[in-house]
Amino acid sequence: MRLLVQGFLFVLLTFCSSDLFAQERSTDAGKKEGQFIEATTLLVLEKYESSKSILIGLLKEDKQNAAIHFQISRCFEGLSAHQEAMDYARNAVKFDAKNTHYYEHLIDLIVAYGSMSEAIVYAEKLSQLEPQNQFYFDNWMALLVSQENYKAILTALENRAKQLGDSPELLLQMAGTKMKLGQIKQAEAAMLEAQKQFPKEPEISIQLIAFYLSLNEVKEAQKQVNQFNQKFPYKEKDLYEIPNIELIFNEKSDSSGNPLSQLMQSPIDLDQKIQAMLPYLTALTEEDPKAKQILLEVLPILEEQYPSDPKITSIKGDIYFYSNDFAAAAKAYERCLESKKNLLPVWEHLLYSYWSIGQFEQQIKQAEEALFYFPNQAVIWYYYCLGLSEVHRYDEALVEMNNYSFLLQGNKQQLFSTTLLKLNIFIQQEKIEEAKEALEILKNMVQGHPDVIIAEIKLLAIQKNGAKKALELVNKSNDLAYLPEFLAAQAQAFLVNDKLSEAEVSINQALERSSNHKGTMLEIKGDILLAKGQKLEAKQIYQEALTFNGYTNRIQSKLNKIN
Repeated sequence: MRLLVQGFLFVLLTFCSSDLFAQERSTDAGKKEGQFIEATTLLVLEKYESSKSILIGLLKEDKQNAAIHFQISRCFEGLSAHQEAMDYARNAVKFDAKNTHYYEHLIDLIVAYGSMSEAIVYAEKLSQLEPQNQFYFDNWMALLVSQENYKAILTALENRAKQLGDSPELLLQMAGTKMKLGQIKQAEAAMLEAQKQFPKEPEISIQLIAFYLSLNEVKEAQKQVNQFNQKFPYKEKDLYEIPNIELIFNEKSDSSGNPLSQLMQSPIDLDQKIQAMLPYLTALTEEDPKAKQILLEVLPILEEQYPSDPKITSIKGDIYFYSNDFAAAAKAYERCLESKKNLLPVWEHLLYSYWSIGQFEQQIKQAEEALFYFPNQAVIWYYYCLGLSEVHRYDEALVEMNNYSFLLQGNKQQLFSTTLLKLNIFIQQEKIEEAKEALEILKNMVQGHPDVIIAEIKLLAIQKNGAKKALELVNKSNDLAYLPEFLAAQAQAFLVNDKLSEAEVSINQALERSSNHKGTMLEIKGDILLAKGQKLEAKQIYQEALTFNGYTNRIQSKLNKIN
């Protein structure tokens, strides 16, 4: 409400200084008026202490002067002495109960530093001073709403209607307040009465439709929609802004039975359509196949309406992404980024999609481009380093991770992901001490994380005297056997414990399941066959591993030994 600014002090000066000392007809009247002007000037210049000293002196001789009390209140406010500021502001209102500026100032102070109930009292008095002032009335109502005093609000609205007459706004406010009080039938009656009194006001019908939909009374809402379309055909677009309006379209959906179909073809803007799609996107993240079908059916409608809008291609990517169709998701995200580059979530999903389908070189290339737009985003650096590690450029990945470590401060998720990636690289490089250090950091961050358990099994399997512990950890973690990465680690644990038959079963199970680490798994299978003395079979598997992005240097070394 704060309408008072420093410039107002000069205005105030003009209307109060002329009669401030009007009762005095002595020679010092001009002197006191000059002091008041001086104090007001100092107040405007924010020299609060100096201004206050002069004003306090003037007040001693004119204790009921509202203007002086008001100015002293402003001084105390400037000095952050809020209690004193409120006390003098109350006096200003007390000694001049018809000055709206004094009320505004006092209400502002009380709302900021005092009791809301007291602010409501003064807000009501201010509204009564100028009944026609809608701003004063709305401010009073807002304070009552903040205290959820709906009974008082309803009384005030009813009195205002008696005083000024009914209006669409007042009747709707009364209906809304009755709903807050649980007076559903009375609220409905109030809206129907408003519709009767003001038949040319479309907003009343819109609120009535929203009212019925909030109660899930779809048939009543449908009746109102039909009437609305007859009376206000040019306002059809406004209907689509009503919450839960899709319930209407469910009732009269087209032959496809898709609840979004008619809404997508309506004249509302794209953002409203996307808003209506959000519940289905949320359901999609929870693996609801029906939600995917609904979204994919209406997607062509949006693509036809907005052929080059990146929002559509982004949504298309999300639909496939959360359906685990990462190849299709990547294509949609690529198209989205052709027209708009500064979309961090799209880049993040695109890089994850590349990783999921094993397109590691493309992942690295696109991560490099993403870093041009988001050089300070740890998540992009992470996917860049993850891509480097997947093509066995381990030293480069470690250097880059150390370079962006400053971005990890306070980012627990990325700190975890980066440390886990380092741990797996150290295991691949057989840097035991560095791997142990990274593992300890991860264990202090989380307990029982599947990826950390899998990494620990692999680390134990390459340590001297770690074979037995690796197998013990495998046996403790059988609940992770649904993960192909765990089955591969399990195969390593069986291998180093000379349980070759069990190892072969585990690695075959791992290979049967989808994974983008097939090269690594085939290498483990080759190791198992070699341990069983099947050199020719091991050689064939090692060569196959190289075609699936196996670690060339290490596998080639094993092939050389066989030859």
